[in-house]
Amino acid sequence: MKSFFKTVFILPVLVAVVLSSCIKDPEEPPVSQIPLGDVLTIDSLRKMYQGEAIKFTEYKSVYAVVTADDNSGNLYKNIYIKDNTGAICLHTMSSGGLYAGDSIRINLKNLVLTEYRGLLQLDSVHVDSNIVKQATLRPVEPILTTLPEVIANPEAYESQLIKLENVQFLFQDAGQVWADKPNQVTLERTLEDCSGNTTIVRTSGYADFANQLTPTGSGSIIAVMGIYNTTIQLYIRKPAEVVMNNERCEDQDDGLELLTIAQVRDLYQGSATNLPANTKIIGTFISDVTNGNLTNKNAYIMDESGEGIALRFLSAHNFTLGQKVKINISTIELSEFNNLLQINNIPNGNARVLGNGTLPEPAVVTLAELNANLDNFESRLIKINNASISSTAYTSGSISISDGTGNAVMYISNYATFLNAPIPQGTVSITGIASCYGTTTQVLIRNTSDVVETGPGGGTNHDELTLMSVQQVRNLHTGSTVNIPASRKIVGTVFSDVANGNTLNKNIFIYDTDNTTDGAGIVVRFVGSHSYPIGTKLSIDISNCELSRFNGLLQLNNVPNGNVLALGTGTLPQPINATIDEVTANINYFEARLVTFNNVTISGAETWNGVSGNTTITDGQNTITHYTTSYATFKDEALPTGNINITGIVSIFNTPQLNIRSLNDVTTAKNRK
Repeated sequence: MKSFFKTVFILPVLVAVVLSSCIKDPEEPPVSQIPLGDVLTIDSLRKMYQGEAIKFTEYKSVYAVVTADDNSGNLYKNIYIKDNTGAICLHTMSSGGLYAGDSIRINLKNLVLTEYRGLLQLDSVHVDSNIVKQATLRPVEPILTTLPEVIANPEAYESQLIKLENVQFLFQDAGQVWADKPNQVTLERTLEDCSGNTTIVRTSGYADFANQLTPTGSGSIIAVMGIYNTTIQLYIRKPAEVVMNNERCEDQDDGLELLTIAQVRDLYQGSATNLPANTKIIGTFISDVTNGNLTNKNAYIMDESGEGIALRFLSAHNFTLGQKVKINISTIELSEFNNLLQINNIPNGNARVLGNGTLPEPAVVTLAELNANLDNFESRLIKINNASISSTAYTSGSISISDGTGNAVMYISNYATFLNAPIPQGTVSITGIASCYGTTTQVLIRNTSDVVETGPGGGTNHDELTLMSVQQVRNLHTGSTVNIPASRKIVGTVFSDVANGNTLNKNIFIYDTDNTTDGAGIVVRFVGSHSYPIGTKLSIDISNCELSRFNGLLQLNNVPNGNVLALGTGTLPQPINATIDEVTANINYFEARLVTFNNVTISGAETWNGVSGNTTITDGQNTITHYTTSYATFKDEALPTGNINITGIVSIFNTPQLNIRSLNDVTTAKNRK
């Protein structure tokens, strides 16, 4: 018994000894051998820089937290850091290795404190030899500020992570890709607040989110503030930090009284005056700054009162023909310049684009009527028929025009994109803006499509043809191919977009928007290729032309290209908001019309090109095919993710399908409330 208890007692002791001999102290992570040296703050670095590059030759350190990294591809080899005193950019020798939220120590030895295009940075940073990570996952809260504050104090916010609220992208930049990913081209989008202050959001074509779409509403954005020369630029870290689901600023109640342009014009009594406080006007741009026949500080608009007025902005603008705009005109000067009435010195931020407006029909006048009643026609869109032009080319300056009843001048700017282009000879119609310079009556054309040759010189006299509505043409087809009766024409506006390639260049979709009772659309298939841009108004001689269906789609087939007479700029049809079920169940009505499907998704491939051009649109209950041609300029762009609003032309290829014209037809759907 003694030996048994002795053995039992000894065994635990032996086990404990053996185990204790196997257990080692836990290993510590390797301690960095980079000397600490003096510790500096970012603020002290900024004060140290006096315009000349500084290379650190001794060991010194800065402690900071990474606020933005280069892992998304939007900030190539640029890392933004901050401490409690300020922020600065690190320009690294290679990409990767640092992440937002990393707490780091920067060894300054061999680094260079310098500026690049106005942005202060620590250059030549080797992540392995200059950086010691202290911790990870230490996110930094952005500084909540405003655009006016950032614009007024750029030095205070340089390289800082900031958050702006109540902002939005300009109308023309909303619902657009962040950057050109296929071509890896950086793009800039303009951000504005509800007071009209603006800045640039710059996105690299290498960013992994470049082909996603900018939001269309208003809300907040988190971004790093950079500088390029003297221009403030924002760089986002990821689209999830751009939350803009609210109504756009222009849709919110602004408390301003709406005046018609007619009321504004009546306020002028012969001398300069200031417009009433708390007032605004809403109208549609009838001028075309894109083609340069008007200085880029000037514009003309018309409103529903039928009146127009000249606008003079404080700086260059990019408002385009057909955009609908709201302008705060409170206390702004109303005056004449060389007898032309204008609203003068408008801050650009006072104008907000509301979307695409409806261009007014030009008033048909003779030059005698125009000269006798210029005050009534000034700044309005007019059309002069049976006119002749004294020049064979659009040369700079004043060109005489005549219509047999009187004379005027057609003014051509030295900056017009069509400068020195040939002018049609013979009798023409001229569409333009009625204006004046001193006592001289001027007609300002927007682009070359405003001058249309009408004869003589052969071809069809369209005035002698009987006008049919598009719906009347469609009604002629009762199931089999027919020919249109002799001496017939249709007049309508092209709403397909040959320039972006998703409609073949022998085809157009045309809609008779002038027909307010039973407007409809139809496909016209020409014998040869055409180049009629979207929005062009055409008169088409369809005498004896074939009306038939091709794979279910009704079309006017083999129409000679010479049967077309361009009439200038027409009115685009407004899209019909419909469901997929409504369209497919009523295809005879919706065929060749413009529709919008709201809150739908599109899938079936990674790009618009899809499978043999086909992708699928669904609203959760029903589906319809979207078709993209192999010639579409956007065929290789990524399909949007999430819910979208999509506008397109209803077509048929055995079964119903939708065709967008360009990526402008696709916007991000707002969240349901």
